[in-house]
Amino acid sequence: MAVQGYDYADIGGGINAGSAPAAIQSREMSALRNFYPYQTRLRRRGGLRRITTGGAWDQNITGMFPYSTSNGDWFLIVAGPTKFGRLNINSIADLSLAAGISIPSNLYPWVVFQYKDYIYAMKKDGGGLYRLTSTVAQRAGIAAPASAPTLADGGAGALSAATYRGVYTNYNIETAIESNPSPEGSLALGASKMIDWSAVAISTNPFVNARRIYRSIPDQVGVYFFVDSILNNIATTYIGDNVGVADLGRTVSFENGLPPSDLQVGVVWNERLFASDGLDLFFSSLLMVEAFGDENRIPVYPNDGHQLRALHPFGDRLIIGKTNKVHYLVGTGSSTSAFGLYVLEDKHGCMSHHSMQSAENQLFWYGSGKSVFWSDGSSVKDISTPRISSILAEIPDELEEYVVAATFPKLNWYVMSVPQTGYTTNRKVLVYDYKKSSWTVFDHPSDAPQFITDFFNSNYGHLLYSTLYDGHIYHYNDDTYPTDFGTQIEASFTTKADDFNLPGYRKYMDELWLLAPRVQGTHTLKLEVLQDEGEISATRNVSLDVPDADWKAYKLPTMGRPGTKLQTRVTYTGNDRIDVDQLHFEVGTTQRRPGQPR
Repeated sequence: MAVQGYDYADIGGGINAGSAPAAIQSREMSALRNFYPYQTRLRRRGGLRRITTGGAWDQNITGMFPYSTSNGDWFLIVAGPTKFGRLNINSIADLSLAAGISIPSNLYPWVVFQYKDYIYAMKKDGGGLYRLTSTVAQRAGIAAPASAPTLADGGAGALSAATYRGVYTNYNIETAIESNPSPEGSLALGASKMIDWSAVAISTNPFVNARRIYRSIPDQVGVYFFVDSILNNIATTYIGDNVGVADLGRTVSFENGLPPSDLQVGVVWNERLFASDGLDLFFSSLLMVEAFGDENRIPVYPNDGHQLRALHPFGDRLIIGKTNKVHYLVGTGSSTSAFGLYVLEDKHGCMSHHSMQSAENQLFWYGSGKSVFWSDGSSVKDISTPRISSILAEIPDELEEYVVAATFPKLNWYVMSVPQTGYTTNRKVLVYDYKKSSWTVFDHPSDAPQFITDFFNSNYGHLLYSTLYDGHIYHYNDDTYPTDFGTQIEASFTTKADDFNLPGYRKYMDELWLLAPRVQGTHTLKLEVLQDEGEISATRNVSLDVPDADWKAYKLPTMGRPGTKLQTRVTYTGNDRIDVDQLHFEVGTTQRRPGQPR
């Protein structure tokens, strides 16, 4: 039989290794490394461009966040095992730690978020919730004053004769974060008088820049109404309290306690911080992410023996990932009873907070059973293919919390960095194209990212940034930077084992054609033909430096070693990023297989 031509006009189907050969389409690859599906073609990934060219930080970077203030300033905040830093042009400067702060050292990824003009950070076994600016890190929360005020007769005024009781709070003007009230001071006042306040203690918390005073109505006990503010943290007196009942403000809140001391994960949802210590779910006061009431706690099946690992806002729901199930919360009230708790997935939980990400109304997470799950908020499905499952199966149980992920809607990506058996660091990057339902695998010269995140930079460009256990920050998949900080990227793909619709014949390769751009720089293109799903029958190193030819033809004869099925492996190493648009095969036949009908 004569040589015939076969076209793969669409090769953008991603990886589908491990499936039965008949189930793999010609557009899918049995192996895919450092190429990713882009429309109907394969594109080699962008490079890793080192941002911190001025030198490495002296700690591994286990958290990053773009800090954008209301006045337009933009900073990249980083977090390490025992401190925080800020990207300063091309190097990282330490943030000052407030007096008394000592962060327990570990490599758990930090959870970092912004509310108003402040950054907040927490991690497992990290010592609680921290508040960050571009220069300093403090422990979050404002403690209530420890001492009572003194109320005294202030002379002639408009107040009626009664017993008056007063308290005060510590307050931050910019954020409206307020403490619980102080102990009570009281005064039996005569008629037509006013009140002078003293012994209003100065707070030692540098975040406090005001105090607020509250007073009861005549002879009332336990309820206090706003009188006025002392707009500094210096004065200890307030003279001339002559505010009548009709002019008093709102009541003081007793729900503004300190954050729980051992928070591990948290997110802002509906203007509150929802956070967990791995067992319970806590929520802050409205508009005050540092203030927690004693009753602001939602039990999420606390007796099931499983940990709460992940929290993620998803529209009008708060997704709650435990290690056995995934739940969701709805409601906007101020008490535990105002929220409804429901089950989204009752067979598989979530093992890592940082794996739970969303984009374009789709939710993803790495779950129990070593699989990746997708949800639209109502249905759930396992999106792990056999090849991806084989990589996920190698994640050590004790390192599952170190799986980190990001979404990159510019390319429709959900990107995971995962550890592997035999290593204490992340080793593989798995990329899922959620519009094409296709996977690919990225690797790197050494480790995979320890932390990866997506954000908008100061020019509102969407970027992926990563760290690599070396104290440096990298722009991940930088299209303008084609190497891994100077090292050429090796990328390869292997087609399906194809019988080219001739199942009864032994076949050989004659030519392989690639529709790919010309590459004039230093590069290597290695072509291999594999027969019967594994044995290499031909190999050749060629060049893409072919002028005036979109299609590039390469002789790759295997007539002397035919097979019933043929595969082609293409390996490209070079400085230039390339697209491979289509493949064309010139395939011949020799004879029918033994036992096949004529």
